[in-house]
Amino acid sequence: MAILLKLIVLAGALIGLWFSVSFLFFYERFKIFNDMLDNQYFVGKEKYGQGNAFGFDNWVFGWHTVVGIITLLISCWLFYVFCLYARY
Repeated sequence: MAILLKLIVLAGALIGLWFSVSFLFFYERFKIFNDMLDNQYFVGKEKYGQGNAFGFDNWVFGWHTVVGIITLLISCWLFYVFCLYARY
């Protein structure tokens, strides 16, 4: 059970790091990737429209630098927690 917890914390840290780096340095490509997901893979995409139906997307992409920095800090904290757990 302890190994599973360590793996979950490590996975969360790696995913958070990937997300924050994508948001901070590859914003344009991340936006294209998000639009592709919205238009091709969402169930009920006809209700999605041009992205106006979900204001959260517009908010996140409007504040992408702040969201990226916060996610980077959280992933650094998760790496720290993983290093603490890895000792035991």
